[in-house]
Amino acid sequence: MRSRKQEEIRKELEGWGKEVLEQIIEVSMDLSGNYKGLINKLIPKAEVVADRFHVTKIVPEELKTARNDLQKQIKKTKM
Repeated sequence: MRSRKQEEIRKELEGWGKEVLEQIIEVSMDLSGNYKGLINKLIPKAEVVADRFHVTKIVPEELKTARNDLQKQIKKTKM
């Protein structure tokens, strides 16, 4: 793909043909959801899932935030 613009992606996917698009059962994408509507329109049978890269990046960050928040709460209750 030359671009990440939805119009360019739409043209590329439509170029694959309806027969191919109807066979796709899963599409992996980042968690922003910017393309989810486009995918649902062009590939309605496909389940949209979060890609592994973004999940493995976000989960540790969220766990760290939760741990830090919990530690702050514990410190407050000890005072």
